[in-house]
Amino acid sequence: MRYGWDGAVQHEWTIAGNVDGLRPDPSGPLWALQNNDGSTLTTFNPATNATTFYTYGNIYTNVANRGFDDVSVS
Repeated sequence: MRYGWDGAVQHEWTIAGNVDGLRPDPSGPLWALQNNDGSTLTTFNPATNATTFYTYGNIYTNVANRGFDDVSVS
């Protein structure tokens, strides 16, 4: 949710699953990692309120067979 300085709700985004990591991107969107180390990511743009859903695809693997809770935007 986005709140105004007066505490009023300005916008609400619906993201499937359990969001367990958030990271702002200096270029605009906010990254929301989902599902307790799952392999999905949703970005949302606070300027346009648009959301974009991503998966890591089948080329991503790791030893623990898990996803990510955090990311770094450089």
